[in-house]
Amino acid sequence: MRAGREYPVRFISRSAGLPSAQVHALTIDHQGILWLAGPNGLASYDGTRVRTFTQRQGLTTHGLRTVVAAPDDAIWIGSDVGVDVLRNGTVEAMPDGWRWGLANSIVAEDSGKMWIGSALGLISWRSGLGFEAESDARLTEDMIPTVAVDSEGNVWAVSRRHGLLYRAGDAWRVITGDVPALGAILTLAPGSNGTMFVGGEHGALHIDATGTVRRRIDTPPGAVTAARLIDHELWLGVDTELRHHLVVDDIWTFERAVASGSRVNAIQADTSDNVWAGTDSIGLVKVEAVRRVISRPGLGLGAVFSIHATRSGAHLVAGDQGAAIVHFGKGSDTATTTLALLPNLASAHAWDLIEDRFGDLWAATPAGLEHHRLDGTVRRIGTDHPVLGAPGRVLLEREDGLWVGTLNGLCVVRGDIIETRLAVGQDGGQSMGYVYSLVPDGDTVWIGTLGKGLWRDQGDGPQGCLGEGLTTTGNSYAIAVHHDGTVAVSQDNRIVLIDPDGTSRTLAEVDDALAGWAIDWGDDNTLWLGSSTGLCQYSAQSGELLHQVTIWMGRTGWEFTTSRAMFQDAEGRMLCGLDSGLAVVDLRQVDELTQRTPDVVLSSLTWTNTTPTSSDGHIVVTQGKWLLEAAVYSTWQISEAERTFRFRLLGFEAAWSEASDKADVRYNSLPAGIYTLQAQAYSPLAGWGEITPLLTLQVRPAKWRSRWE
Repeated sequence: MRAGREYPVRFISRSAGLPSAQVHALTIDHQGILWLAGPNGLASYDGTRVRTFTQRQGLTTHGLRTVVAAPDDAIWIGSDVGVDVLRNGTVEAMPDGWRWGLANSIVAEDSGKMWIGSALGLISWRSGLGFEAESDARLTEDMIPTVAVDSEGNVWAVSRRHGLLYRAGDAWRVITGDVPALGAILTLAPGSNGTMFVGGEHGALHIDATGTVRRRIDTPPGAVTAARLIDHELWLGVDTELRHHLVVDDIWTFERAVASGSRVNAIQADTSDNVWAGTDSIGLVKVEAVRRVISRPGLGLGAVFSIHATRSGAHLVAGDQGAAIVHFGKGSDTATTTLALLPNLASAHAWDLIEDRFGDLWAATPAGLEHHRLDGTVRRIGTDHPVLGAPGRVLLEREDGLWVGTLNGLCVVRGDIIETRLAVGQDGGQSMGYVYSLVPDGDTVWIGTLGKGLWRDQGDGPQGCLGEGLTTTGNSYAIAVHHDGTVAVSQDNRIVLIDPDGTSRTLAEVDDALAGWAIDWGDDNTLWLGSSTGLCQYSAQSGELLHQVTIWMGRTGWEFTTSRAMFQDAEGRMLCGLDSGLAVVDLRQVDELTQRTPDVVLSSLTWTNTTPTSSDGHIVVTQGKWLLEAAVYSTWQISEAERTFRFRLLGFEAAWSEASDKADVRYNSLPAGIYTLQAQAYSPLAGWGEITPLLTLQVRPAKWRSRWE
């Protein structure tokens, strides 16, 4: 059966500062700021805060119908009475000459020419020429609810009386064919090569300029009120659902309804591939761009404890609510994930599950070792054995037998023979205790224990490993062997590297109680760690934390479970077993997503009790009882809920402020001097961005102080 899929969705509504939960239209300017038109005025959202514009700020009316960012980044606003323009944060008076009533829809050509669908026809506007009514009789004195410009720069318009029209050169023609069967047309969305997605009362079509149907969109009964094509994704607002389709090699697959409960009025995408939808009653819906980096197939297995490849190329996934054979497709977001549940393990709590060379399955369970044969029979092995009969944790198949780690030690099973492996050397005869990890390295097996350190068995029995970062009582959670022979170990709160000659060094030490539950080498000589605080990538040279993946689910949802709960496949994906289920991370997409680090942009400066002047690029004020408030935002819109800021005023303070989600800072009554205000943004995924100077401030001595001095 096919596994369901979860989506990273965020809702932004009145509680976040929107003036209304009703969003009629939205647009995104070149800085990534969203502009929302609704019944209570205009709102902007910069990823940090919401600002509102109403009649107090100069709008002609607060009843808005549409909004669009022009090529010059002026914000054009269509309202119940006409058109307003917002430029550089200031609302300009309605342009002269408007006489066509309400403005339903506004679009812009790349040249800056604007097209407005009004109550009394289709109107164009060009700088220096003003407004001009379209001369075609079918587009005059008629309600024009929707206008669009296709990928070739051609204009499409919907007339209430005449339906859909297309402008070829200077002539308009009505598009007939199957389009009238849609009923009233409610939305137009450009496709590739001059095509258009048309949504109406009775479904949606993908057509070309002649009206020829490229594709009939499979939708449930209901009106299609919004559409947007984003690369190979088609997003539709159908009835009260935001629906996601994937388009790969001209094969269309409906994925699922991502949000529901309200009519969708508009859909847009930003440069980071976030999808934004304005709705009738639940505000702004954001589908995070990380949907292309992380997928969450719903397997129904609860917390995932182990992931192993099978001989067929599938994966065995075991959790605390069962186990399954899972087939992942190609890539991360285009994958069709299917699973076959294993009936004999339907209610099992399997800490580890592997397939042997004969195709049988072996499970390490709280009740001990289970052998699941191909014929469907299940047999428990060594139930009365003091070591093998204890709760099982980890399995490793080798030519010399099946190695089994339990809470009571280490055994090797060869048919009906059970051998208990005890320590040799100075620890001779000692039990391994709680064996948590078993990792092969040629003829060697590395053994990680909880409470008894790290061991190595080279065929003659386990011997303890000591050195920098390694102790006899340490918890050795995870082990990974590099192709050059270097071994990485997560012991207690440290990451330790052991060179082929046996010397060790501490690569990194974390503040948490443990460095990581699982560990693996990356292709670029980095280390990936599955920890209690997400999927972390470290430099194997410096120990620097490069990336920390906690996006979407936060740290609580990103807690790894065991040393077997991380598997890097041939597609460049990391399969992550978490307390919250399975997550699949496309490591190549992580690299691509983090090519750019979070930036900082100055949003506003507010002065109280002083009027600053400017000199040589400096802001100049005089000493006194004044207040400066500086607000910033970031165009980094990837899981911006995790993004933080910090500030410092050079010349006044040497240290940075504590990083927080506060995007503003205040200073008052500074002594005479010259200061530079700096800011820096941080995302766990991408790290710290560049240090950004926001302003240089010169505070001059007060006149009375100058005279006194």
